[in-house]
Amino acid sequence: MTIQGETDWRRPLPDYLETDILPPDEKEASRLKHRVARFAVLNGIYSSHPFLRCLSREEGRDILQEIHESDCGSQLAGWDLANKALRVGFFWPTLKKDPISRAKVLG
Repeated sequence: MTIQGETDWRRPLPDYLETDILPPDEKEASRLKHRVARFAVLNGIYSSHPFLRCLSREEGRDILQEIHESDCGSQLAGWDLANKALRVGFFWPTLKKDPISRAKVLG
């Protein structure tokens, strides 16, 4: 990643990720450690967006079933079930629709 200029807000990210160099200010160093946790590096590109594993619809439905059958998962329904699948890194085209359809069938 090419970052130009010393004042670029992104400069501390590669400094810390590549060489463990932290800013001298303790508060700024702490903020940087928390900020870096939200970034991913793939082929030298830093991204603040999560990388999600793409699944087929069938795999997605299997994941919803597994989440629903897990501890405390039976308390989740609809959007909560879909959001849990998304939070753990899964995506498929009907992610938001499938739990609602499932609830209608079971209900």
